[in-house]
Amino acid sequence: MKKSKNTKKILFITCLLAIFSGIGLIYAQGGDLEVDYPTIGRIQGLQDTGVKLTVYIRYIYNFAIISGGLIALLSLIYGGFRFLTSAGNPGAMTDARGQILAGFLGLVVILGSYIVLNELNPDLISLRVPGITATRKGIILYSQPDCGGLTDQDAAMPDVAEILDGLLYTAMNSSGPAILGKDSADKDILPASLFSFEDEKNLIIQLYANEACDENISPGVKLSADTCININASNVKCIKFIWYIPGVWVFNELHNGNVPDPGDLPLGWEEGVHYIVLQSNQDSLPRNFHDKVLGIAIVPEKTDEQQGLGQNYGVIAHNIPGGMLKEKGWAHIYLPKDEITRYKIADNSSDELSHISSFTIFKLPRSGSASKAIRVCRNDRCEPQRVGDDFFDVVNEYEPGSELAEITGTFGGAVSPHNLGSGIVYGINLQNEKWTGTNNAIVLGRNQADGVSAIEIEEGDNYLVLLYDENFNPASASNVNDNTTADAAIINISMPSLRTIQMDGRVGTIIVIRTSMAD
Repeated sequence: MKKSKNTKKILFITCLLAIFSGIGLIYAQGGDLEVDYPTIGRIQGLQDTGVKLTVYIRYIYNFAIISGGLIALLSLIYGGFRFLTSAGNPGAMTDARGQILAGFLGLVVILGSYIVLNELNPDLISLRVPGITATRKGIILYSQPDCGGLTDQDAAMPDVAEILDGLLYTAMNSSGPAILGKDSADKDILPASLFSFEDEKNLIIQLYANEACDENISPGVKLSADTCININASNVKCIKFIWYIPGVWVFNELHNGNVPDPGDLPLGWEEGVHYIVLQSNQDSLPRNFHDKVLGIAIVPEKTDEQQGLGQNYGVIAHNIPGGMLKEKGWAHIYLPKDEITRYKIADNSSDELSHISSFTIFKLPRSGSASKAIRVCRNDRCEPQRVGDDFFDVVNEYEPGSELAEITGTFGGAVSPHNLGSGIVYGINLQNEKWTGTNNAIVLGRNQADGVSAIEIEEGDNYLVLLYDENFNPASASNVNDNTTADAAIINISMPSLRTIQMDGRVGTIIVIRTSMAD
C-alpha cells in the first residue's frame, strides 16, 4: 500500500514537471510553430513559440470554455437523437434521458458561471493580469500609431497584455537609440507612438534622426502622464531625455571628469545604475553607490504654475551608515547655489571623500530666520551641579545669529532666490568657551568631566544639530567638507545624555542647520 502511494506521488510530480517544462519551452523559445493554432472567439491563435506565458494561458482558458460549451451542446443533441431512435427500448430511453440531462446541466453550469462571474467582475472571465503597482518611469515606444490600438492600461504593461502580431515595443528610461528592430528587408523599424509615464513637468524628450542623438528633429513631443502619444515624425532613431526630478542626484560616475547635468545626461545613463535621486534620508546607499559617490547635484522643485522654483533641498554626507541620533562619521554639508547646483566630491572611488555611505537630506525653510536657542549642558539631563549646599546650572545657551555665527554663505555661496541667502546655517567653535558662571573651560575629550554631556533643542524651530569631535573654524567649508578626521553625530531632538550616541565629552564644534517643517 505504501509503495503504491509513493508511486502515485512520483507520477503526480512527474506530470507537473512535464506540464511546467512544456509551458516553459513555449514561453522561452522563439520560432515557427509546427501546428497552426485556430482563432478562438476574439483570441488570435498563437503565432510562434516565443508567445508570452500570460497570452498562452488566456488562449487555453478561452479554448477550454468554448470547447466545453460545444461538447455539452453536442452531448445534448446526441442524447436527443438517441431518445428519438430508442422507441420500444426502455433501457435505451433511460440512458438517452440521462445524457440529455447531463448535457443540459453542463450548458447551465458553463453559461451560468460565465454570467455570474461577468456580473461580479468582468475581469474574472477575461483573465486580465492584476494591476502592477511597481513604479514605472520613462516611456514605452511602439512601432505602430496609437500604441498598436492598446488601451492606456495595456500600453503601460505590454509584457502582460495581449499584443497583436507585428507590434513591436521597447521601454526606455534613459537617452539612447530608438530603433525597435529590423524588417524583412533589413530596414530599421522606427517608433510611431509612445506611452509616457511622465508629464512635461518631470520629463522633456527630444527626437533625433540619427543614433548619435545630434541631428535634432522638430517638433518634439509634449508628454502627458499615463497617455499614449503619436510621434509626428517618421525618422526618429534616437531619443534624449531631459529630466527634471527634484531632490539630490547622487552619481557614482563622472562624465569627462565633471558631474553631469541632470537635465542633459550622457546617452544610456540609467537611474539606479549611474545615478540615484533622493528626496529623503538615506540610511545606507545601494551597493553600487556605497563608498563610490563621485558627485552630487541638487535640483529644486518647480512651483505648481511651473514658473520659477519652489522648495529646495540641502544634504549632509556621512561615511558611516545608519539613521539619525547616532555617530555618523564625518558630516559634510552641501547647500544649493544656483537653479541646479553640482558638487564634485572626488575624482575616483579611491579618494577618501568618495566613501559616502549615507545621506541626511532636508528641505530649506522658505522664509524667516532662526529664533530658538540651543542649550549645551555639562551634566546629563542638564541637571544642576552641587557645590556644598548650593546648586547651580552648568549650561550655556547659544542663540543663532549672535553666539552662533551665521555661516550659510560658506556652504551655499552668494545670496540667491534658490538658497534664500542667510539664516540657514550657524556654527560655533567651543575651544575658548567657558561654562556660564564658572571659570571652567569646555574640555574636549571622551567622557571629560567638563565636556558637553547633553543638548537641549527648544521646540518651535526645526533644527539639525551637528556635533563634531574636533575644534575647528565652522565658517570654513574646507574645515567641514575636506577634514575627514572630524567625526560627527547628528541630532534633531534634545539628547539628555550624549553617551547614547558615543559623544559624551567629545563635542568641540557645533553647527546648527535650520530646516523647514516636515511635510
